[in-house]
Amino acid sequence: MVIDIITLFPDAVRAMLDVSIIGTAQKTGLAEINAYQLRDYTWNRQNQVDDYPYGGGAGMILAAQPLTSCWADIRAKEGFKHIHTVLLSPAGKTYTESDARRLLSYKHIIMVCGHYEGIDERFVEACVDEEISIGDYVLTGGEIPAMAIADSICRLVPGVLASEESFTEESHWS
Repeated sequence: MVIDIITLFPDAVRAMLDVSIIGTAQKTGLAEINAYQLRDYTWNRQNQVDDYPYGGGAGMILAAQPLTSCWADIRAKEGFKHIHTVLLSPAGKTYTESDARRLLSYKHIIMVCGHYEGIDERFVEACVDEEISIGDYVLTGGEIPAMAIADSICRLVPGVLASEESFTEESHWS
């Protein structure tokens, strides 16, 4: 399983996902989690990733250009094949255990961490396959949902946990 996370805070993501069971899964090659610094993909000298919403409104949004550049770079490493892309957003479908099993079937996903007031809709329309929320509340960014979803998917990878019963006998499995 490969999970690529586009974020403004890759160190925060790595601090959580490079340890414990998921960290061991990466060390043994059962899972691969990469965190990409969105600022590395902006074209301006100030490494600015935010912009005003084109339709107006309060606050700033993540600009389409750095998001699209990072997303394209990840896809280029895979020969430009389609990689299922998930936007982490409070407006998305609420995440469940069945979603973890479904996402595991993709073998490679990209998770985009929202920030500010949202994401430029042009990126969403062109690149995002689905929006997922981890609950009916708003967080300051998508990093916590990305870590929760990555953990819930990776623990289902065969060999990560000691036995399949470790997850099939849990309350949310069925």
